[in-house]
Amino acid sequence: MENIKDVCSRFWNKQQRNCRLPRWEELPDIELYMDQVITLMGKFTPVFAHDGENVLTSSMINNYVKLNIIPPPVKKKYSKVHISHLIIICAMKPVLPIQLIGALIEYLLRSKTEAELLDFFAEQYEHTYINISDILRESVESVTENDTNINRILALTVMQAAAVSSGSKILAENALAEMQRLDVLKTPSGSDDTKEKREKEVKKKEKEKEKELSSVK
Repeated sequence: MENIKDVCSRFWNKQQRNCRLPRWEELPDIELYMDQVITLMGKFTPVFAHDGENVLTSSMINNYVKLNIIPPPVKKKYSKVHISHLIIICAMKPVLPIQLIGALIEYLLRSKTEAELLDFFAEQYEHTYINISDILRESVESVTENDTNINRILALTVMQAAAVSSGSKILAENALAEMQRLDVLKTPSGSDDTKEKREKEVKKKEKEKEKELSSVK
């Protein structure tokens, strides 16, 4: 039977090995077709894949183009810019609405080049992932020092990691909400989440309520 400490050590080491994201210079200079992009993304971002599923699908990419989250392909081919944005989107979409991710990328590109943005994001992602992994490892080991039940150890890891994830998500949402309050972050024009559309929906509901009230009278 395998030693519990060896099992845990292998688990944590694997997490840190898999968290690496590519830098701008590692992206292909040639333009790619859709199926090539999907294959490449699977190789670049294994950390986002679960149970053998593709990180991206053709329908996802088409939807991002339709919503103006990424620029449209040129003659059905995708460039380094597309791949860079897709890497960032895949990392952030479990946390934030896709329209806001697009708006955030657009805002940050006002002060950074495409290369700078991807490299900055990749470095920050890896640094944060490794730091949180180390903190969680130390925390779990401190409360399971004499525990020999691997399932219980993993369950505590899940709980603590989920708590960190939840807190980080709330902080990200609050920061974005403040940017929107200050009117510095705009959702893409093709988005279903635009301010104009929300206002129209509110007005429509108000009119419907007025009609209901008038019919009752």
